[in-house]
Amino acid sequence: MEHHVWHRQHHALSQQLANHTLVYPSDDPNPEQSIPPGPLLLIDSTWQQSKKILRQSPWLAKLPKVHISPQRSYYTLRRNQIIGGLSTLEAAAHLIAARGDKQTSEKLVQFLLSFQAQYKKH
Repeated sequence: MEHHVWHRQHHALSQQLANHTLVYPSDDPNPEQSIPPGPLLLIDSTWQQSKKILRQSPWLAKLPKVHISPQRSYYTLRRNQIIGGLSTLEAAAHLIAARGDKQTSEKLVQFLLSFQAQYKKH
């Protein structure tokens, strides 16, 4: 897993990520596709921020995209503004499961549930 800091005009970053597939919601009513091999890019931000990032980054908008069909989100610490929208961790868990590692995917979801339960206690 790599971590990159976004900047809308970050030319070096656009070159580094040129072979990535962007995971992003779609208005398509049937968005489920097979998850392509190779590196995937997830934008870790709020929905409002991710829309702004995509809108202000022509190089990012040009990347090939894959969409996850709407799912029920388990993330309850903030409200999802997109119906069927997932947290970054949930999207990663879905992608990991789609690539065949259901055990790791389930561990990630369990971590999210455990984290939220502990967070709500404080």
